[in-house]
Formats: sequence, C-alpha cells, structure tokens
Amino acid sequence: MPLLTRNQLLLAKVETVEGTDAEPTPALNAILSEPVGANPDISKVNSNIVSRSISVRKTRLGRKKISFSIKVEVRGSGEAGTPPEISPLLQACGLGETITDTEGSEKVTYKPVSASADQKSVTIYFYYDGKLLKAFGCKGNFELNAAPGEIATFSFEMSGKHGGETDATLPTGAVYQNTEPPVAENGDVTIGSFSDGVIQSLGLSSGNEITDRLDINSAEGIKSTTITSRNPEIKMTVEATTESVFAWWSKFTGRVEEAVSAQIGNVSGNIVQIAAPKACISDGVSSPKDSNGLVTYDLTSQALENTGDDNYTITFK
Repeated sequence: MPLLTRNQLLLAKVETVEGTDAEPTPALNAILSEPVGANPDISKVNSNIVSRSISVRKTRLGRKKISFSIKVEVRGSGEAGTPPEISPLLQACGLGETITDTEGSEKVTYKPVSASADQKSVTIYFYYDGKLLKAFGCKGNFELNAAPGEIATFSFEMSGKHGGETDATLPTGAVYQNTEPPVAENGDVTIGSFSDGVIQSLGLSSGNEITDRLDINSAEGIKSTTITSRNPEIKMTVEATTESVFAWWSKFTGRVEEAVSAQIGNVSGNIVQIAAPKACISDGVSSPKDSNGLVTYDLTSQALENTGDDNYTITFK
C-alpha cells in the first residue's frame, strides 16, 4: 500500500537533558502544521586503502543529522497566559519563555537568550502514514510572515541528531489547541512615531547561527547543536512616501534606530504582538520597487539589542 503525504502527525517536546529523547506524546505535544518536510543529512565515510584492485571499498555512514521544515499558522492558545502549542519550537529557536499569570494581565512572552545553559532543545517525532522519524537535540530558526487580510505563518527550520526511522502506526488521540488563526488586519504597525504607513507585508526572522558540537565521545560523533550568534531582521514592504512624511533615506544613511511594533489578532487568548526596541534599516530604501503602479520599499532592518537579549519580543495574550 502507498504512503499518503497528508497522513502526518508532528510532535515536539522540550528536552530535560539536551540530546536525550523527551518522549513527546500525541495528547500533550501535538503541533498542527502544514505538511512537514524532512531532510536527512548523513555523511559518507570513504576509505582510500589500496589493494590489488582498482575497486574502492564500501562507503560507510558517519554523522547522521536531520532537518525539518515546519510551517504553522500564527495563533494563540485561546486562553491568555497559556503557551501556544508551538512553544517548544519557539524555545528551540533561542527564545526564553516567561508566563505572566497576574489577573487581567495574563500573557506569555518570548525573548532571545544568550547563555548556552538557557538555550532549550527539543525532541521531534514525525509520523508519516506508517513510518516514524525521530530527532534529538533540535534547535533552529523561524520566520514570521504576515500579509494583509491573510493568515500569518511561522516557518521553522529545525535540525538535530537523527534518531532513526522505524515502522509505526500513526497514533490516535492527538490534541490540538482549537483557536482559529486571526487574519492580519488592523495591525497597528508603527515605526518610531510613524503609524500611518501602508504596509503590504511584515516579517520577522530569528537570524540564528546554528553550530554542531562535534564530539568523539558522543553517538554519531555529535554531542548537540548550539546557537552561537544571532542577527534577527524585520522585513516590510511599505508604500514609499516623501521624506517630509517619513525620512526613509535620512534614517537609512544616518543609521537611526527606532522601535517597531505590530499586532496580529484582537481577541484575548488569540493576540500576537511583535515588538523590537531598536530597528535600523539596512536595505531597501535605495531601490524603490513597482507594486501595481505604486512605489514601494522592500525594507530589511536589523533588530538590535537595547538593554541586552531584547532584540525583539513575541507576546501571546
């Protein structure tokens, strides 16, 4: 019998010990996503020993890694102060999670962390119609993308140690948070004090550099992955204005830093806010584009630290 692409189940759980199977379950750790892409990365080990033949020896397998492309809709848990089901993936992208349960101010906040001890890794189980792929010690990057009147998405690129592939019946009993994703509208996008911009798209990328910790004492020769640097970016397509309305060119050439904020959704339990205290335009002002007869800028801005580990904040409330 053929295996069907859409018969999938994705589970992810934060690991207590980095690189050790956290054993996620369908009832507690299921994530609703578009079809997942799985990409094994298995190195080949060749021997150059010669003998009385020109034939080469059998290739052996070395380090075994795997990466996953995961795309989900941006939505809250449905209850302010309760983490979204993508919480493990956000934490594995170098973000610390803070839950505020003060009555009337309930929220869950995600901000970057720098110390390796604060970085979280996740175990991923990926079932696809009779098969199971496991991966341990996964970390990665995300991109948030929002277009007017459409459902915003998070795209995650996660990688870790390949945990093997086996036959496995697709589990039942998966529990998902049942909120409907809000469309991107009335987003209150502000750049500094400028709140009258016409925004055709909005994006945020984590910009993490992921490094393998190679270790001869560890299985597969890899101890874990770690995030060694970050350069997050905010991306917008905006309608151009004159400098007197908003000084795009002067702010670009003067390396001016300004706060950026936006919001998706307006119902408690399903609101996602994005904020960056210091964003500096790095590209786009010098190359105006045509968008159906309108002049636009495809802006890229660095999201910079203000007081440390606060390049940006994602808040679910």
